[in-house]
Amino acid sequence: MDNTLFLMNGNKAIEMEMKKYEKEADLQEIIKDNPNLLTRTMEDGTSKKLYLVKQELSMKELEYGSISYSLDHFMVDEEGMPVLVEVKRSNDTRIKREVVAQMMDYASRVSKWDIGEIQDAFEEKNGEGFVPNPELFNDSEEFWSVVSKNLADENFRLVFAADEIPDTLRILIEFLDRNLKDIEVYGVELKPYRTEDGTLLLAKSIIGNSTLDSTKATSSGKKILCTRTLEEFKNEFKKFGLSEFIPLVDRIYEAAEKSGFSWVSGSGAIQPSYIAKIGSQTVFRIALWASHGNYRAVTEFWISDISKMFNGKEDKETIRERLIRFHNKEALSQNGYIGQASTTQNIYFEALKDNENLEYFLNTIKLLAEDIQREQNQENQKLTN
Repeated sequence: MDNTLFLMNGNKAIEMEMKKYEKEADLQEIIKDNPNLLTRTMEDGTSKKLYLVKQELSMKELEYGSISYSLDHFMVDEEGMPVLVEVKRSNDTRIKREVVAQMMDYASRVSKWDIGEIQDAFEEKNGEGFVPNPELFNDSEEFWSVVSKNLADENFRLVFAADEIPDTLRILIEFLDRNLKDIEVYGVELKPYRTEDGTLLLAKSIIGNSTLDSTKATSSGKKILCTRTLEEFKNEFKKFGLSEFIPLVDRIYEAAEKSGFSWVSGSGAIQPSYIAKIGSQTVFRIALWASHGNYRAVTEFWISDISKMFNGKEDKETIRERLIRFHNKEALSQNGYIGQASTTQNIYFEALKDNENLEYFLNTIKLLAEDIQREQNQENQKLTN
């Protein structure tokens, strides 16, 4: 079929010529900046908005191996459904069978992904605590509980994107989509057309079922909520083989409460947590994170929010350094017992098994609470004067 596109400029029709992407990176960049080019229409005519988590998401071939691969794009939709994207140009010989094998390789490892790392990457791009669909989720914890459950249940979408998808790949996509019960598979063609002056137009086509079959992998959008008493929270440590850390939970809980923090249960079913607040502001939380199929206990500090509590008088790096000034800081970092994202500082419970580190940690949260409360009192006095 001869498909020719024309761009109307007033009464003049300007012919647009299909021109291949010069580099795969060109198409990669377009998708990175415009993830909703890959949305698929639902049976009711709507589509679910997509959000980029990370481009070139690295994953190891084996948990303790040195060989790693990179998924082109990892996304989530507004209802918490994970979306894996592989991008190829039509003139890449790997666009036939090899790209499917590559995608299946990535998909087989999804349940082992570290949800904490994924959430950090998402919040670096979209902002801490960002919730894609506030009508479905009260907070980010609810949203990430759904994402985490979908990953654990291997419930996700696989998307192949290219300028043109050859028939050999089309047949494979349609076969997979028909036969994979809980995984939706489709392709997206993004054909580039240009005018002589370089104006770009993309012609989008869906390969596979033209609309999303409601019986396939779709996020229910149901909130997965679970608040816990302190005892129930500690029982989660037992369930995941982390009983040795329960005394640390008690020490942190009691010390924080004496220092003026109030505690509330997180609502995540997949990532149990207890949140320490001063007033209505979250300062840190104790959480259990899924990591490579296992759980790790962590204290996670909201560095950006803490800096705001100080009205910018202490920047994020100063607060970060204040929290991790342990006597064996370098060794802890090398062993992965302390870590950070752009908006958070994470201290894993392994670091606090050392009594000297634990005492430093407890004293630090005490001083942090005193400083925040002092700053808040000063601000309140200014408002009343």
